[in-house]
Amino acid sequence: MNSSRTFFFVFLPLLLTGTFLLFLPGLHAPFIFDDWQVLVHSDWATGKIPWYLGYRPLRNLSYTVDLFFGEMAPFTFHLSNLVYHLTNIGLFAILAGWIIRPDIRGRRILIMGACIVFAVHPVQVESVTYISGRRDLLYALFYLAGLLSFFLMLRHEKPKRAWLVLLLFTMLATGAKESGITLPLAAIFFMPVALDGFNKTQLPAAMTGKNRFMVLAGAILAGGCLLAYILAMALPVLNAGLMGDNPVLHLENVCVLLFKYLFMALWPADLAIDYSAESLSFITSHVNIKGHLALTVITLFTGACVAARAGWLKSRIRENPDVQLIITGWMWFIIIMLPMSNIIPHVERFAVHYLYLPVPGIFLVIWGAVSLLLKQLPATGLHHRKRFVIACQCILIVSMTAALSVATHRQLYWWADELRIWEKTTRINPSCARSQANYGMALLRHDQKEKAREAFAASLAVRPLIPAYIGLSFIAMENRQLKETKELLSHVPVGNPKFERDRLFIQGWIALQENN
Repeated sequence: MNSSRTFFFVFLPLLLTGTFLLFLPGLHAPFIFDDWQVLVHSDWATGKIPWYLGYRPLRNLSYTVDLFFGEMAPFTFHLSNLVYHLTNIGLFAILAGWIIRPDIRGRRILIMGACIVFAVHPVQVESVTYISGRRDLLYALFYLAGLLSFFLMLRHEKPKRAWLVLLLFTMLATGAKESGITLPLAAIFFMPVALDGFNKTQLPAAMTGKNRFMVLAGAILAGGCLLAYILAMALPVLNAGLMGDNPVLHLENVCVLLFKYLFMALWPADLAIDYSAESLSFITSHVNIKGHLALTVITLFTGACVAARAGWLKSRIRENPDVQLIITGWMWFIIIMLPMSNIIPHVERFAVHYLYLPVPGIFLVIWGAVSLLLKQLPATGLHHRKRFVIACQCILIVSMTAALSVATHRQLYWWADELRIWEKTTRINPSCARSQANYGMALLRHDQKEKAREAFAASLAVRPLIPAYIGLSFIAMENRQLKETKELLSHVPVGNPKFERDRLFIQGWIALQENN
């Protein structure tokens, strides 16, 4: 009890305070990238449509609340993002105490480490500092709150309310971001360990008798949400060959991307704001050892984790606390990453902010693996060995906190200015046409026309892109080059909602010049 009080009244306030101070420079970051389209110039913000008809309506609602308390200034939205992040840290701290088994050695230190990773890992900068990253913060808020509410109801032996609450939070999480659709799967998988020692409510009992109808209704609702997600995101790109020409190649590419996410979390040296198809190497041939190996490893490891949790393996393996920790961490990562792994293909195939909620799972896997290795030490001097293990754990936590904080502080430096972040992105992904075009637009806003022209040319050298033609049209217009402006504008299609305002403005200038 004393350790719990120390955790919640000493460690957690210190972590929240440290996180707030670490992310404080990000409050002064400007609007960047999708912020202009999603927020500043969006149809709902300009009054063309109500907020609930826009894409990801709950995110729009949160922006509307920010506008009620402040003007269209970046600081207000950045502050709200940071508040959401701090709230998520508190929710995750409680949930970690529920899904991490009490018989794990150094459990309190482990929970502290998981909370620190979730709070200050460099990959979190994009979700917290990027105003459009509100999607990740909100869906994580509803995701964590949904799991806690569901487990709390079951602990108080109220299964009907538990399933209703789970369905409600699934809808809320999905309304903030489509990834919330996996909430019921996470709840079912982590239910046994979260309820261990509190009551006899288990999954089979919760799905019998009067509760069967609730479970069936929930499954139908979750299936409907998943179908809507597939129709909205997958169908437009299913035949585009974005992830392989057949199901096997597609699954291999999914597994390769999952390993890329793992590498990014373990070595976040170069994080970019944008990754397009040109900056990723997809597998297009069956003769590919990397693809086969990735598919085999992830399939076997995930299957073994599910089998161990379901009790299909020997009890010695199933009941090992460190093995259970590895299972918990890996399944936390896989379940939450499933919609973003491109198993259902969509246009945005890879992004740093996808790791916002899954990243603590990687830490749990590493911790469990290290604990298994430390247990292989000689059995002599058992008391000293325990002290040695605890000392190693403390050193690991302190070193990890310092390293992650330094990396996050450096990442915030890039986000403080849109020219910095786009210059870094184009340096990391020189073949990303969209990044080159956005770098050109940022340069254009800072009146650096020659550099902007070079960036737009680099973008068009990769593939035709409307923003690059728009940017070059603005440069030609300012140079009074009527013929070149008309020729560049001819590449911009009529009626595209993203660029119609710019197209009409340039077209109006052309008409004015021709009339004169």
